[in-house]
Amino acid sequence: MLALTRHLAYEVASQSINVNAICPVTTVTALVERVGVTGSLDERVKNIPRGGFATVQDTANAVLFLVSDMVDFICGVALDVYGGMLLGWYPLET
Repeated sequence: MLALTRHLAYEVASQSINVNAICPVTTVTALVERVGVTGSLDERVKNIPRGGFATVQDTANAVLFLVSDMVDFICGVALDVYGGMLLGWYPLET
């Protein structure tokens, strides 16, 4: 999907069309809340410096940002909504 995002962004950039992607971490939805957080998800939370999963509002805010006029020159990027999960820091006890 990221390669497709970048390629499409390249193809339409000359027409002043921005194409970007949003890459969220596990998002707390009604389904996740109904099923409950299992042990594997508990372990994943430990690797998120912000200390939890994204909310639907977190992802919606990223969408609102990318469709706003503030990103007129941002094109072909993947916006990670992940609370710092990919920073590579792990709890001391691991």
